[in-house]
Amino acid sequence: MSTKSGRSHHAASATTTERFSRLPAEIRNGIYSYALTFSEPIEVSKQDIRSRTALLRVCNQIRSEASTIFYKSNDFRVSDIEAQTEDVATFLDLAGKENASCITKLTLSFDMIPKLQTLIDQALIDDSFAPNGFSLRVIKTSREMFETLSHAGVKRKAVMIEKLEVRDVYPDASTNQLLKELGGIFEKSMRIALANSA
Repeated sequence: MSTKSGRSHHAASATTTERFSRLPAEIRNGIYSYALTFSEPIEVSKQDIRSRTALLRVCNQIRSEASTIFYKSNDFRVSDIEAQTEDVATFLDLAGKENASCITKLTLSFDMIPKLQTLIDQALIDDSFAPNGFSLRVIKTSREMFETLSHAGVKRKAVMIEKLEVRDVYPDASTNQLLKELGGIFEKSMRIALANSA
């Protein structure tokens, strides 16, 4: 009984897909744009990408026709270079070089404040703390990220670096000043890495 209902459901789905494929290309593209274009940035994470691309998994024809629209029409966002390195690699691998080259905006907006605060807490305990070491690490990690993006086909002009907003979080002004200086080093390091990876 369940096998029979399963077959009839599959047949109905196939018929619906066939009917859809007979629509004029302009109408299909309009539907793809409506279903796959989002007003807010899409986080480059397995969960966010998967939840927004169900339509691309319906059949090969839809994936072939609609993928470019999805990658070209949306803004993508990476919030943490260290935590999301694997997610970015998976995202680019699934996209493929042709789709990756269609991306028009990928914003790197790293949540560095907690990391900067940890560094400052370290500096308050350890007199030998050197911001230059932090700067070099950021440049190395960022360059690796940019090289991954470039190798996958993402165009240099599509990559944006969002300005790091650093607010006062410590009770004393001198420590807050150090936090802001580290934030400046981080942002400058990111731009150096991006320029050198072009």
